[in-house]
Amino acid sequence: MSGEDEAKPVTVKIIETVYVEADTADDFKSVVQRLTGKDAVAGDAPELNSAQRFGSGREASRHGDHKVGSSSEKKSS
Repeated sequence: MSGEDEAKPVTVKIIETVYVEADTADDFKSVVQRLTGKDAVAGDAPELNSAQRFGSGREASRHGDHKVGSSSEKKSS
């Protein structure tokens, strides 16, 4: 056997999935910090009115690549 046929070391990655529920924003923040090990620096989010929370249905999503609205709307290039 030549040196090219030698076995390479194997890496085993164990992924553990944990189901977590958070009832409030503070609980969610706490869970995220516990899982990531990072502390949040941001303060409380400003209160949004219903139009800001739900949108008018025509503006782009936060990701910018999807439109929110009815599925019958056609995209124009």
